[in-house]
Amino acid sequence: MKSKRWQDSVNLVLAVWLFLSPWLLGYGSELPKAARNAWLLGAAVTIVAVATMYAPRVWEEIVNFVLGAWGVVSPWILGFSDSRVTMLNMVVASIIIAALALWAVMRDHDFGHRLHRGGSAS
Repeated sequence: MKSKRWQDSVNLVLAVWLFLSPWLLGYGSELPKAARNAWLLGAAVTIVAVATMYAPRVWEEIVNFVLGAWGVVSPWILGFSDSRVTMLNMVVASIIIAALALWAVMRDHDFGHRLHRGGSAS
């Protein structure tokens, strides 16, 4: 990936939202596992999104995809799926993060050329 992608900017906004959501949606003290998950996931996606904006690499997008996938399943694994607002917030934001990361990978011409040649995509 040579150029900056708009997807990374959107993922950064979503990451900041996830980080702030325990306070903004008021579930920080009620659901500590959900809050820690939002803080850690938001921080991790922020770091990767910023890194991708300044030194774009395919592996960074793949990391954001994996982080997004974690966010989608985390309400059930961590036990906060009963809180509809908290669960929907995490799942919707995470689906968008994962989809945008995957989109950025699929739109990367260097990655596509390496894939067709059978080379590595670093």
